[in-house]
Amino acid sequence: MIKKLFFLLLIFTSAISLNSNAQDKKLVQFSGIVIHADSLEPLPFVNIINVSRNYRGTYTDMRGFFSLVVSVGDTVQISCLGYKKQDIRAVS
Repeated sequence: MIKKLFFLLLIFTSAISLNSNAQDKKLVQFSGIVIHADSLEPLPFVNIINVSRNYRGTYTDMRGFFSLVVSVGDTVQISCLGYKKQDIRAVS
C-alpha cells in the first residue's frame, strides 16, 4: 500500500532578485520539513527535485529538513520510496 507523503513548509523566505545576462530571474528559497502523515515523524533522505529546470535537487537530512533555491513558478517534486510523489509549484 502506498502511503501518503505529508510535508510541512516551515520556512518560505522572501524572494531574492538576481540579474543574469539575458533576463532577470526571481528566485526563492524553498525549504521545509517532510514528515509522515500518520505518525508526524520526520522522513530522512526524501528526494526534492526541481523538475522545471534541469532536474536539480536535494534530499532531506535526518530530521527531514531540506532547502533548495528555485525560480518563481517552477515545479518541485517530492518523492520517497514507498510513498506517493507530490508536485508543488513555487510561488513568491
